[in-house]
Amino acid sequence: MSFKHRQWTDDEYKFGVQAEKPSEPAPKRVIKKPAAATRLRSRTPPPRTASPPFLDTGPTIVTVDDCVGMNSVAHALRGLGCNHKCLAVSDIDPIVQAFWFANFADGQCRFFPDLTKRDKAWLVAQGEIDVYTAGFPCQPFSASGLHGGADDPRAACIAHIISYIQSGMPRTFILENVEGLVTSHAETLTWILKKLKGAASGAYFVDA
Repeated sequence: MSFKHRQWTDDEYKFGVQAEKPSEPAPKRVIKKPAAATRLRSRTPPPRTASPPFLDTGPTIVTVDDCVGMNSVAHALRGLGCNHKCLAVSDIDPIVQAFWFANFADGQCRFFPDLTKRDKAWLVAQGEIDVYTAGFPCQPFSASGLHGGADDPRAACIAHIISYIQSGMPRTFILENVEGLVTSHAETLTWILKKLKGAASGAYFVDA
């Protein structure tokens, strides 16, 4: 007896009459690689503009920056494209002083080597300040320091910073320091916050 093989119909494959339909080899995909010059162009970032166009206009932000360091406030405002006028800065570190004069001296912003010895009356007489910042010395409060706290001579400038806020009354202020001021020197932090909240008869909302 002999049997003749027949072809299965599509309906039979569809309803599972035959367990598996012989698979046809998939056509090979041909991926055309771009030329080297094309790949180079695709990886080149778009040119950067000096400042975002939507911030090129607007009011001038006037700042005073004590313990200015690397002048992060000016970097941030310039990066945002804000109109920025620095009225005065201070820093006692000679390296910072050299850096600032090499990069930011414009003949308008006045530099004070020591904020505890500057002419506060002159600063107050300059008028309203939009943003006042001070990153007062962290060594007295740092975990890697000697934990001198308020007794460390470098912490003496804190009283001068608070005094300027009380007399100059900037529209807003930002004071920065290390975590140790909170975790290891809470009594000093409490004193600072008390003075700041009482500045200008309680005109400021102080958050820490």
